[in-house]
Amino acid sequence: MIRNLERIDSLCEKGCYDSAYSELTKMNYDDLHGDKEIAYYNLLLTESALNEDIHVKGEDLMIEHSIRFYEKDDDSERLARAYYNKGVYLFGKGDITNSILFLKKAENEHIGMGVSQLRFLIYVNIAYMDILEGANKLGLEYAKKALADAVLLDNVQFKCFALNNIAMCYYSLGRKDSAEYYINKIYPNLDKIERNGDRAALLSNIGLLYYENKLYNEAEPLFRNAFKLLPVPTTQINLAKTCYMLGKDAEGDTLYNNAWPGASDEEKVEILQFRAARAEKAGDYAASSRFYKDAHAMQDSVRRNMKTEETVMAQSDYERDRYKERVNRSVVAAGAAVLACVALLVATLVIYYQKRINRAKKTITEGNRLIAEYTEKISELERQDASHADKVSDLKQKIRKLRNDQATVLGNGQRLYDDIAAGGTTATWKKKEFDEFIEFYRLNHADAVADAENNYRRLPSSNIFYLLLVDMQRNDADVQRIMCMTAGALRTMKSRINAKKVA
Repeated sequence: MIRNLERIDSLCEKGCYDSAYSELTKMNYDDLHGDKEIAYYNLLLTESALNEDIHVKGEDLMIEHSIRFYEKDDDSERLARAYYNKGVYLFGKGDITNSILFLKKAENEHIGMGVSQLRFLIYVNIAYMDILEGANKLGLEYAKKALADAVLLDNVQFKCFALNNIAMCYYSLGRKDSAEYYINKIYPNLDKIERNGDRAALLSNIGLLYYENKLYNEAEPLFRNAFKLLPVPTTQINLAKTCYMLGKDAEGDTLYNNAWPGASDEEKVEILQFRAARAEKAGDYAASSRFYKDAHAMQDSVRRNMKTEETVMAQSDYERDRYKERVNRSVVAAGAAVLACVALLVATLVIYYQKRINRAKKTITEGNRLIAEYTEKISELERQDASHADKVSDLKQKIRKLRNDQATVLGNGQRLYDDIAAGGTTATWKKKEFDEFIEFYRLNHADAVADAENNYRRLPSSNIFYLLLVDMQRNDADVQRIMCMTAGALRTMKSRINAKKVA
């Protein structure tokens, strides 16, 4: 039986997970003898099923059995695989905190084993994790490690995935020329990417970089090809925006209409905001106001469903501290979330998703800009004649809405500030609450907020909140209580903040 399992394992090594899964499911589980065969079978079945995106009954128990066996058997290679499978499984269940914990365990267990497909997968996904976290320099380091392994493995697809992560790191660092250089290295190899979904994602990433650089004629065919390979709303939206930029408004409208039913709430907000901006530019203020209103309502739905990076970060810091204590050895503390995908499709979709914006700050700063702009338009229209009364009325209504939105943000911020001052905590806060507190604090302490925003690189709202607590003369004990953090989590957060200080 062991020889048969080893033969099936060789299929996994070649990436033939469909064949491996098929053969494993044909085997009689009762024919397995002893924990060694059962653990090996469970490892191969869960690994092949995860790669084929197949849910197997009892897969969580199978993975746990493999982990327990290989921890005792001292088989580091298979233990690393079992840890990795656990991370993938947990991510699929939405348990990001423990997903990153097991990916780190896999990385730590694999140290010293040399190049392998597993090590590449660990590196490329840690790189992706760092991109999500905003730790792009560290992400770049891991992405380059992944590329080095892909070269040694002589795997064209792996090279493309690693190049994509390198490009995304440079893109997030603001080095668009470098991003374009690396992502263009992918282009000659696209025909060698076997999976349509992977090829579509890479095409879209290249297209989006062209779009960002206003190279709309170059972006259009890439988005069209990507949509043929994988017809998803995200690609339709990108193609629609490109069509508008090329003056193909009718096709853009059709694409948006077709994308709408399957789009996520966040993508619908993007569609509405884009249409609102275009309507406003065309002078159709009534339509613009309607689109902005619909977008605002949709954003409320997005906020309700959004899991904040700050919450994940605090949980991840805590879990990493616990892990360090248990294993008594150093683990690289790289970030807060990981998309531990085996097939790597998601790892190629980094640039698809826009970064979360600080909506409270946008409500205030963008609101002030629009109020000034609308006020100027009203003055201009009123200097003309009464025929513009409807446009003036629409603009005044938009100004009232903007001011109401600003008042809501600042009112919420004051309530949160008063609650903290009275001994409250952030136990139930999400990103929205941190942002609202910051905007209220800015009213009377603009220098403190500006220092936190400008003297550090891309701090999340919870980190800025910590710096404001320091500005309020709160000590570490107060901070731990207010932010519901352990001493270890606080030390980790402070270290991360110091590392992001601008020299």
